[in-house]
Amino acid sequence: MLETQHHASLEKVELLDLTGGGADELVIESDVGGGGGGSIGFRVFDLGHGRFEELLQAYSDVEYMDQEGYTQALDVARTMQSHGQRFCFSKTTRFEKGEWFNAPRVTHPCYERGHGVDAKETSERNKRLGPPGTR
Repeated sequence: MLETQHHASLEKVELLDLTGGGADELVIESDVGGGGGGSIGFRVFDLGHGRFEELLQAYSDVEYMDQEGYTQALDVARTMQSHGQRFCFSKTTRFEKGEWFNAPRVTHPCYERGHGVDAKETSERNKRLGPPGTR
């Protein structure tokens, strides 16, 4: 998202059962920032089947110059209602396309399973994380 990255850090790691299947998914939020803005990436992984299967890649917080500024929080109850097929959020947008809102706009988007996931990146990560002799 950012052209020049100046910092990166891990913000939050949680295990949550988002599918209702009795097994936890790994939820990671990590911060990156640089010239003109910053964001917090939001990723969900299924840890079953002996690998990290990425289910979602989105942002929980974005502030990019005067173009975009929002936060969004995972709505666990709504996500569980879809059995992890959609990941639902409560999103508060402060500004977009250079326009600041007098009152922040609140929406409730849901992202389909697989949203933002790069299949090639996932495959390469699973190769790196695989058991010795399989990499």
